[in-house]
This record gives sequence, structure tokens and C-alpha cells, in this order.
Amino acid sequence: MRRLLLLVTAALWACACGGAATPAPVAARNRFAMRTYFMGFLRRGPAWTAVKTPESAAIGAGHMAHINGAEPATPGARCTE
Repeated sequence: MRRLLLLVTAALWACACGGAATPAPVAARNRFAMRTYFMGFLRRGPAWTAVKTPESAAIGAGHMAHINGAEPATPGARCTE
């Protein structure tokens, strides 16, 4: 009797551990969404210079206008957020 109980227990344990996993319900699978993010690294090129020129000021103003979401009202506008 003891041997039969041990055999049944081992068989049930093997079925529970080695059985095929059931897929999660659709609602649980769609609860989380993966998003794609991109990361870029910038470095100074060979033509970089620390001298401020009207051209670099215009580029900076355009960059800040793009970040603020509007056209540049004044050159050198700052981000207020």
C-alpha cells in the first residue's frame, strides 16, 4: 500500500511539473504593451569650435524653438518647461 501511494504521488508530481503550460488569458496578455525607444549619442565633430558665431546662434535658436514646439519668436529663446 505504501509503495502504491508513493507511486501515485510521484506520478502526480511529474504531471504537475512536466505538463504543458496553459497560455495566459487574452486580457492578461494585453495588459502590458512594449514600446520601442531610440537612444542616440552625439559627439563633437572635427569642425567643432567653442567660438560663438551668428550661424551657431541661429542653429541654437532653431533647436530651442523645435523643443518648445513653436517657431522662434526671438533668437536665443529659452525652454521654459
